[in-house]
Amino acid sequence: MNLVVGVGYDTDIPIALRTVYDLLRENTHVLNDPEPLVQISCFGESSVKISVCPWVKVEDYPAVIGEVNIALLEAFRRRGINIPYPQLELKVLGGAGVGGQ
Repeated sequence: MNLVVGVGYDTDIPIALRTVYDLLRENTHVLNDPEPLVQISCFGESSVKISVCPWVKVEDYPAVIGEVNIALLEAFRRRGINIPYPQLELKVLGGAGVGGQ
């Protein structure tokens, strides 16, 4: 299974990674062998992307996606870990000011 979740750039990344790993270990459908892979996969425009790659049985796959996503959201909220909305910063350079001045 491969999920990606974004966290804010001000997040304590080791805590976020440990939170994800711990909740995967608590899920009875996630296999212990091979171990889940939890790591930063890239730096996005609005967030640091964490890849969440647990191994599950094929028949458990549909249920585990929902279980893990809900658990991630709840665990991050409890720990104050922000999942940011996409943001865009605009800067107006030159040109007329407010009211055409």
